[in-house]
Amino acid sequence: MEFQCAVMCRLCLSKNDCFFSIFLVNKKCGYIPAIVISELLAVQVSETDGYPHVICLPCLDKLTDYKSFKEQCLAARSNFDKSFNSSSLLQGTVRVLPI
Repeated sequence: MEFQCAVMCRLCLSKNDCFFSIFLVNKKCGYIPAIVISELLAVQVSETDGYPHVICLPCLDKLTDYKSFKEQCLAARSNFDKSFNSSSLLQGTVRVLPI
């Protein structure tokens, strides 16, 4: 089966009307999607890999949300590490409630 790569999202294979290049800084999100795809999904991305060079708006939004969430988690961990040390954590008790 042969894909029409120019009209298909690289991430979900949808054939939406609106696509965004993954190799240019996207004005909507402020980053280059190809770099974020490589970092977050741990896949190689290049202009010569044979895959589509575009993603759809829903995938761009999900990628942006995932990127923001990862940055939030890393910032929280960094702040936690700066604010607490192992001895202060051992002195208090934490009550964990069942889900």
